Amino acid sequence: MSDASSVTYRFRLDSDLSAEHLSDGAERLTGYPNADFTAGSVHWGAILHPEDQTETASTLADLIRAEHPFQLEYRIRHADGSTRWVLQHGTSSRDSQGTPTAIEGYLTDLTEHRRAAEDLAETKQRLEAHFENSPLAVVELDPARRIIRWSAAGEGLFGWTLTDVEGRRLLDPALVLEEDLDAVAASLNDLVAGTRRRAQMLFRMRCKDSDVRDVEAFGAAIYDARGQAKALCLQILDVSERERWTRGLHESEQRLRWALAAGGG
Repeated sequence: MSDASSVTYRFRLDSDLSAEHLSDGAERLTGYPNADFTAGSVHWGAILHPEDQTETASTLADLIRAEHPFQLEYRIRHADGSTRWVLQHGTSSRDSQGTPTAIEGYLTDLTEHRRAAEDLAETKQRLEAHFENSPLAVVELDPARRIIRWSAAGEGLFGWTLTDVEGRRLLDPALVLEEDLDAVAASLNDLVAGTRRRAQMLFRMRCKDSDVRDVEAFGAAIYDARGQAKALCLQILDVSERERWTRGLHESEQRLRWALAAGGG
């Protein structure tokens, strides 16, 4: 069933797909007045996008031979020179000999839908590129803190592959040192609850070879329209050298204070 934004049509099955009928809205879809089509000065076949003409004609012929209701998606050229995507629903009409003579149904403008889908696909592609090419380990968790994505950098840093960790909770003593679990859990809980939109955490992670790395994680949550957390995203930086240097500096300062105290005594 068509909706209010659809255009009903009836085309003769000639080489031009000449219009016998087009409802109001055809001019909005094509840029040409309905009268131009019904008078024969513009033909539907002529406004098909040049790159789609051959395939659309062949597919339409196959669909008509099948004698079933059909739908077909293709591009047309608007009168202003722009391209529009159209979804065509239809059935064929036949003469007394059973020969197809016309098709009728309705046309829907898919341009905005296609544009949105293409924008979404491009955005997803960009995010995938950032995800896979970031020098930081990128980890995505579901609201239950289970790992659902694990970047190649994560494998390089910790040795764990996605297959190793997918479905496991990040708050697993095999991944996060037990002494740090409570602090990490508290930060993740705040993100899920929405009490904090971003979190910065320092903790230790265990590698697959049992080595331990000091890491700094930057976390944020993705929320749905109701404000419910749908996923947690963490970017994890190896700060082992920095922490080792900091601990060494602290120990040196402490030894210096002891030496000064002993000398003063």
